[in-house]
Amino acid sequence: MVALLFRNLKGIFLAGSPDVFHRNYTASMQFVADFEQLAWSQRHVAHLRAQPSMVEFMAKWTTQQLPIYYQIRFKEIATALEDVLARPQPSDLTGVTSAF
Repeated sequence: MVALLFRNLKGIFLAGSPDVFHRNYTASMQFVADFEQLAWSQRHVAHLRAQPSMVEFMAKWTTQQLPIYYQIRFKEIATALEDVLARPQPSDLTGVTSAF
């Protein structure tokens, strides 16, 4: 199954479009959680998680793409904050004192 994903859906792991990446990541993690619910026991879940293909699948998300995703999101947030902070203060409030 993982080999099919790697071969046929290579773009699923690309973090260059953060909204698409988030949607793909969320759907993939939900699929894994649903798949693990089919296991008969926690021992079977542990065995599934230890499989090389599952380890590789999870690594594609966590070690390779999440740092890129976080960098893009951080830049979006920082840029928006910098834009707000760079706005001039309203001049009509200059010299107004508080009644408090």
